[in-house]
Amino acid sequence: MAHSSFDSNNYSQAEEFCNQVISMDSLNYEAWKLKGEAINYQISRKNPRILEVYNCIMTSYRVLSDDAKKEKKDEI
Repeated sequence: MAHSSFDSNNYSQAEEFCNQVISMDSLNYEAWKLKGEAINYQISRKNPRILEVYNCIMTSYRVLSDDAKKEKKDEI
């Protein structure tokens, strides 16, 4: 549902679905990555959330195994 919301440009809903996944599995790489991307699309002058994007993307990297880090570093 998070991916569907993101693909439909409903970034706030995608973020909420990612939060639900993260609350159940805090080591879910895909949820952290997608949450960062969803927040990125919500950034504006009135809503400067760049630090949140950074934290989500870095967390998505940290939860990966060493082998997966090598594989996904360009994607991140």
